[in-house]
Amino acid sequence: MVVSIDGNKFDSNWKHSEKSAEVEAIFMATDAALANSYRGQRFEKYRNNRDYRRLFHGTRRACRVGEFGDSLTLCKDEDCRLCRILDESFRVEYSRQNPGCVMVRLADSSTDFGARLGGGMFGTGIYTTPTSSKADNYVKNHHVKSTLHAMLICKAIEGLKISRGGILNYSEIVLYRNEAIVPVGVIMYTRKGWLPP
Repeated sequence: MVVSIDGNKFDSNWKHSEKSAEVEAIFMATDAALANSYRGQRFEKYRNNRDYRRLFHGTRRACRVGEFGDSLTLCKDEDCRLCRILDESFRVEYSRQNPGCVMVRLADSSTDFGARLGGGMFGTGIYTTPTSSKADNYVKNHHVKSTLHAMLICKAIEGLKISRGGILNYSEIVLYRNEAIVPVGVIMYTRKGWLPP
């Protein structure tokens, strides 16, 4: 097991008692690499010294990135959302509606909330969570037979907080601006004693 603050955060924020996981490796962008990248600069400019949180995001992986060696070699497969996010960052327009959340935190308090909602509870946005086991619900190996799974670690800027809808057991944070979030790492892990439906 790789020991790091993010690995410990992954374990301590695994809240679903009916399932478990074990961290196998963690790949993190260096501060220098992030500062020199367009998306890192875009995030910092938008952040403007505001606080950010490290959150988890589950998505589809259609390759074996993270399974071999000590670095990530991204694929070019359009079905591999993990590599597309790592290569191009998050893009709200590629997100699907997810009606299953209670709290939304907009990255910009001037955002017209009603216009962004669309047809779902909180509409199309980038869904993240501080609960690693919640993000695991969205981690999929697409056409890849592997016991390893990949979850993104992100920096996200919180803004306006709005509670609405029913009750959830695990919070989700929805971002509506591409520049309010940046991927900074990948956790490779195995699921223990269970398989997703």
